[in-house]
Amino acid sequence: MLEKQYPADLRNRVVGARLEKDGKLPYAYAWHPADGPRYFDISNQNTGSGFSNITASPFFHQLFIPLFELPQRTVSRIWLGLQYFFLACLIGMTGALTGDKKIKWMILNVGILFTATEAWKDMIATGQLYFFEGFLMGLILFSLVRNKKTTIIFAGIIAAVFVLTRPIGIVIFIPFLFQYKKYLLFLGVSFAALAVYGVFVLANPYQKALYRDYVHNMKRHVQMHQQEDPEAETLHATRTSPYPILEGFDMNEVHRLNTESPIRIYSENGNIFVIYNKLTRSKLPLAVLNACSAATILILSLWFYFHNRKYPAQDLQIALFGFTLYMIVELFNPIHRHQYNTVQWFSLVLAGFLLITDWRNRAFILLVLGLLLNITNVQWLPMRHLIGEFCWLTAMLTLVFSSRFNQPAWKKPS
Repeated sequence: MLEKQYPADLRNRVVGARLEKDGKLPYAYAWHPADGPRYFDISNQNTGSGFSNITASPFFHQLFIPLFELPQRTVSRIWLGLQYFFLACLIGMTGALTGDKKIKWMILNVGILFTATEAWKDMIATGQLYFFEGFLMGLILFSLVRNKKTTIIFAGIIAAVFVLTRPIGIVIFIPFLFQYKKYLLFLGVSFAALAVYGVFVLANPYQKALYRDYVHNMKRHVQMHQQEDPEAETLHATRTSPYPILEGFDMNEVHRLNTESPIRIYSENGNIFVIYNKLTRSKLPLAVLNACSAATILILSLWFYFHNRKYPAQDLQIALFGFTLYMIVELFNPIHRHQYNTVQWFSLVLAGFLLITDWRNRAFILLVLGLLLNITNVQWLPMRHLIGEFCWLTAMLTLVFSSRFNQPAWKKPS
């Protein structure tokens, strides 16, 4: 039912990919009737002097150009199937890393429960890309823990893909740099892949223009989100569709379903600046927000560096810490994080259970509590889903910085 009600955000990914394939700049694109349905997006309000609603990175669009050339309804159905495929793979990969049957069952059941979270429902309803990022994180975790030459090379390539689709993901490399000799192959493959792509961009005039357009667009989106009232649930107007049937979607039927069978998604804006606004009734200056983000990453990285010298971390802990840094940067994001962003935690939560040997452990309690808070919708507890994210964040830091988890007793017997 969610997919039938037209996943609006998926449309701008499709349009963005098509514009890039056709050599057009997508981030300031304004649709005109002469352009036809190929580039039409009912949510794009740009009339020529502003910026479009397209926000995915150029590389993400390029990655999915073959798929996004299909009709929108076909893309929507395939994308829906891919989300469940990614989830099944994530459960399977994580479970394959342990020989403990209890942990395997825990991973399976928790993975299934993810589909009951508001984050999952919001992601499906909008057709968002964030679980693809979570899947990439799971692939990197799995490949690094397997610790074979081929899997390490694969992890390096996927890490480069992750950064190119989510540029703020560059922070995942910080803990690996502290042990660069051990992770030389992983880092070398990742940075070499990024360098090759960088040369390709610099050598191609269209690609350079495309990335300039992307950076400029993201700055304008930051300005827009910082000016919006985070307390208000802004309903952005959409243009009237001149196409009753848009690439397989009957827009009259979509309107009827949304009117007669509305599906309520309890979405929260999970950002530090939103919390600050709620507590102080004032806006947090962007420079201060960015400074706090950088300071938090620096302090945690230094703490990890000195802690690791005394209690050497295992591969899983190092990878978990790198992705935890990424999720912290996400929490400091100056652009509103709607509920679908939360699905990126799923790979970390599943991996966290691999380190649990005592069900009464604080980390285990926090992981379960975070899941329950992201499922429940009790009105008396404000920002309950974001509180759940902070439970997961605390659990990750506990697993990384507690010396009791440094022994790899959970690993699957070889």
